Amino acid sequence: MSRICKDCEKPLSDALLEAKPYAEFCSPCRSKHDKHSEPKSQGNAEYLTRSKKLKTERTKKTKEERRADRINQSLKDGGIG
Repeated sequence: MSRICKDCEKPLSDALLEAKPYAEFCSPCRSKHDKHSEPKSQGNAEYLTRSKKLKTERTKKTKEERRADRINQSLKDGGIG
């Protein structure tokens, strides 16, 4: 038994139903819906943003660490000042 597209009401192809048994739209209608909905990568972009923020927070140095780095660099360069 063939299912029909919820948008254009044409039968869904056997190949589509074999690949995606849960399909509700034919390929042209699915493309049309995808263009009007939010990008698929939205969730991934949010994950990458959070991941980058966490990485930045982990690599931030404390005030004391930055001060110690400056002092050490000055000593290597020949003195403070």
